[in-house]
Amino acid sequence: MDINMLLSNLKDMCYDDIEVDDLLDSRDEEVFDSEWIETYNYVENMKRRYGYSEQQENDCSCVREKAFMIVCEACDGELAGYVSDDFGLIFDSQIVGFENDFLKKLINAYSQAIIPDGSIL
Repeated sequence: MDINMLLSNLKDMCYDDIEVDDLLDSRDEEVFDSEWIETYNYVENMKRRYGYSEQQENDCSCVREKAFMIVCEACDGELAGYVSDDFGLIFDSQIVGFENDFLKKLINAYSQAIIPDGSIL
């Protein structure tokens, strides 16, 4: 999935319908949180093992900032931080060529213009 398409989907979301506190609570539950952290740690290890250029780091920061700003303009700053983290994870996983079921579900949610929560698992 093209990261720019996912960013475009963020712009198309209806943020008025999102119960931010409930969504964040769902993401903080152990099942979602542990899957997210396990995937993040694996991707980070792959970045260290196979190399990650300064340009890739800059590109990831740019993607994260775009995601943050889109959500921040439409909604809650805390939610924007979570979405930015997701986009960083998605970007990095594509750079290192890693994919797992959790990432597929995360990407699928964003491809459907949905901010993922625990219900994707």
